[in-house]
Amino acid sequence: NNIGMSLSVANSPSGGLFVVDRNNNRVLEVIDGTAKVLGEGLWDLRKPLHVCATADGVVYVLDDDGTRVQKLSGGAVSLAAGGNGSGPAANQFHACRLWVTEGGTLYISDHGNARVQQWQPGAT
Repeated sequence: NNIGMSLSVANSPSGGLFVVDRNNNRVLEVIDGTAKVLGEGLWDLRKPLHVCATADGVVYVLDDDGTRVQKLSGGAVSLAAGGNGSGPAANQFHACRLWVTEGGTLYISDHGNARVQQWQPGAT
């Protein structure tokens, strides 16, 4: 598994690391030196930029070209935030980092609009 460009890593609840592989549009989970593609066949990632996860294994990936955050939980991928293009509206951003609380609230660093957005679980 060659990594094209890694811009972000996060702790995995299983004791490994999640690694964003931007050039190959995937996220890897590395445990004890062995890498596997996380959510293989489930994502529609377009230049993933950042990854974070909760202690119970919910994974969030900031998808730069898709201007959205995708969520992997229980074997299913869903839209967690954005997805409406880059722009100044509340449901748009040009983000560079994200952080998630244990309760599932996302904080998205939107450098394109010089703001930090807060997304509550289930917000659209």
